[in-house]
Amino acid sequence: MKEFRLKWLLNDWEQDICHRVLGMKQASPFWEWAVKIRSLNTLLCGTPTHLDDMSLLNQLETNLEPSLSCACDNERVNEDTLDKWLDKVKILDEKKCWECQQQWANAEEAAHSHLKHNMTSTGLTEPQGVTTLSVATPCPRKGIMGGNPNILM
Repeated sequence: MKEFRLKWLLNDWEQDICHRVLGMKQASPFWEWAVKIRSLNTLLCGTPTHLDDMSLLNQLETNLEPSLSCACDNERVNEDTLDKWLDKVKILDEKKCWECQQQWANAEEAAHSHLKHNMTSTGLTEPQGVTTLSVATPCPRKGIMGGNPNILM
């Protein structure tokens, strides 16, 4: 492996990967982000910069998205192994996403009902070809309206 690294990798490959592992904040779904960091750390096996499981757990915990970090604190997530911690946080993140989707669906239904009521009471018909709220994503990591400029407000 050392021969491969010397022959094929750039001189600063280890430092580059290490910076990515240590500097990556959660900006995507938890599991996707955690797998990416864990994969990068695996590339560092056999080097002084490789993080052991507890160091990696601390690194992940420190860089969680703030609301997920708060949920972990509220649920007192304090597992003794990386795999147990990852499983517990993944479940919490999925629960948060499901709750967010439910809230979004309720808000969308209320907004659509209100719009329909207002249009009916004024004698208007619902416009054709207008995108409704259902195309927006409820995921806070993608923005409140999912970045779609065609959303009817």
